[in-house]
Amino acid sequence: MDPRWRGALRRRSPCRGGRRKAPSAVRAATVLINEPNDRPNEIRELYVRLIEQAERSIFIENPYVYHPTIVEALVLAKKRRPELSVTLVLPARAWNDNEFAHDAQQHAYPDYLASGIGVYEYRGHFTHLKIAVFDERWSIHGSTNLNYRSLEDDKDFEFVVLVDDEPFAREICLASFDHWDFYRQRFFEYAVPLRLEGGDVLRVSCVYNTQSRMAPTGMGESIEDEQCLASLLVAP
Repeated sequence: MDPRWRGALRRRSPCRGGRRKAPSAVRAATVLINEPNDRPNEIRELYVRLIEQAERSIFIENPYVYHPTIVEALVLAKKRRPELSVTLVLPARAWNDNEFAHDAQQHAYPDYLASGIGVYEYRGHFTHLKIAVFDERWSIHGSTNLNYRSLEDDKDFEFVVLVDDEPFAREICLASFDHWDFYRQRFFEYAVPLRLEGGDVLRVSCVYNTQSRMAPTGMGESIEDEQCLASLLVAP
C-alpha cells in the first residue's frame, strides 16, 4: 500500500444522509474577489473565519493546501473542538502537477493527523476542485487555492462565491460513513430517493488506515486485504 495514502477520519464526515435535489435558487450567495493591492485578502479572511466558527464539520477539497494561516487555523479548530469533523481531500503525489507544492503540503500532515484531522490523497487524476463546506450550511466555490499565491495580499486575482444554503451544501456528496465493518454489512436508504439521469457518474472512495500493521496490505477479497465494495438498489 502506498505510504502516502494516509487517513485518520475519526468521526462522521461532513456530507451525510441522502442527497437532495438542488433548489432552484439558494438562500444567499456572496461574491468575493481578491487582486494585487495593499488591502487584506478577503478570501483568506473568509476561510479563517469559517474555520474558526465551525461547530460540527469542515470539508475541504483543494489541489494546494499549505498556506500557514489555513494550516494553523485548521489544527487549532480541531484541538479546540475535538468533536469537530475535519476532512481534507488533496491530490496524491503521482497526480500532483507541482512537486514543490506537494512537499509543502505534506509538511503539515503530521500536525493534521496528530490533531485528528482526516487527510485523504485522491488518486486517478489531478483533482483541481476548490470546494469547502462548513457545518453543512456554508460552501465556498471558485478559483482560490489555499497557497501563498492565492492567499497573500498582493499576489494574484481570485474569485469565489460563498453560498449560504443547507440543501445546496449537502448536495456536494451522496453519503459518507466514518467506519465500515465487514461483519456489519447493511443497506442504507435515503429519506428522499435519489434520481439518476443518463450520463450521471457515481464514484466510491474507500480509505484504509494501516499504520498499525507491520506487513504490507494488498488487494483481495480477504477481510485483511484492501477492498472497496458498494451495492446499489435501483428501481425503474
